[in-house]
Amino acid sequence: MFNKWAVKTKKTEIVEFVNHLSAMDSTEIALALAHTLDLRNDILQNGVDLFQPSFILATEPEFTHKMSSRLKSVQAQGDFETATALIIWIHTFRAVTDLEVRQSGRDLWAQLSRAFMLVEEEKYSLFSITGKPLNVEGIGQFPDGLTPTPR
Repeated sequence: MFNKWAVKTKKTEIVEFVNHLSAMDSTEIALALAHTLDLRNDILQNGVDLFQPSFILATEPEFTHKMSSRLKSVQAQGDFETATALIIWIHTFRAVTDLEVRQSGRDLWAQLSRAFMLVEEEKYSLFSITGKPLNVEGIGQFPDGLTPTPR
C-alpha cells in the first residue's frame, strides 16, 4: 500500500517537472542542464558516475535518499541552481528504480536533450556573469536506461 502511494507520488512529481520543462525554451533548459552536468562531474571526481544510476543503486541503495537530503540542505541555503540539478538527478534515479516512472524519466531526458546544443554557449554566458566555471563534460549523453527512445 505504502509502495503504491510512493510510486504514485514520484510519478506525479516527475510529470509535473517534465511539464515545466516542456514550457521552457531551450536556453532556459540549457542553464539547468549545465548545472546538472557540473554536479555530475563534481561527483564523478569521487568515482561515482550519475549516468550509471543502476550501478550506483546496486552498490549504494540509499543513494537517492542521500541526494534528497542534500536537496533540502541546498534549498535552505538558497542555492537554487544546485537544487535544480539535484531534482533532475533524483527524478532520474527514481525513474530507473520504478518501472512505472521509467517513461517519465525518458520524457525528462527528452526535454533536457532539447538544450544539448546550447549548453556550451550558456556555460560561457554564465561564466561571464558569475565568474564560476561549469564542467559540462558528458553533454549529449543520457543516463543508462533513459534514452528517450528505448533501444
